[in-house]
Amino acid sequence: MLQHQITEKIKNTLRMPARSLASLWHYGLHLSILVLILINYSPSQLEIHPVLLRNLLSGTQGSYKPLGAELAPFKAILPQKGVITFLMDKPRYGDKELTEFFLSVQNFLCPVILNSEPVEPHGIIYCTNDDIANARLSETGYQMVAKQSAGKGIMIRKRRT
Repeated sequence: MLQHQITEKIKNTLRMPARSLASLWHYGLHLSILVLILINYSPSQLEIHPVLLRNLLSGTQGSYKPLGAELAPFKAILPQKGVITFLMDKPRYGDKELTEFFLSVQNFLCPVILNSEPVEPHGIIYCTNDDIANARLSETGYQMVAKQSAGKGIMIRKRRT
């Protein structure tokens, strides 16, 4: 019995070189691919502008303005929480740039929630000029109560008589 087990082990050992040769080839192939990748690897290094780096390290914003920061004057006037209407030149749906701007403003004014539908009692009008702003105010039933600049300000819903 013991002799039979020893004989089987010897036979298996003699068969091993064929299997180990295939696995050696397999490992060698993967190792050579890894070596080629490591030889040709160069990490991407982006140059950091010295002014931006200094501002980042000092903790100041410097000349950097976060997206939506042009609405900072409204933040002090608006309620700290709740939902307000945000009107622009045209509805934002379907226009990627307007949607991006709307979401940037939403992020900046957070936790105030912006609604692009004119249903809230008060909100922000943000248009390129006074003519467009007045047209949007009259079509939606709002009136401007605090003007920041041309076409931009705080609005409230007109009282129905």
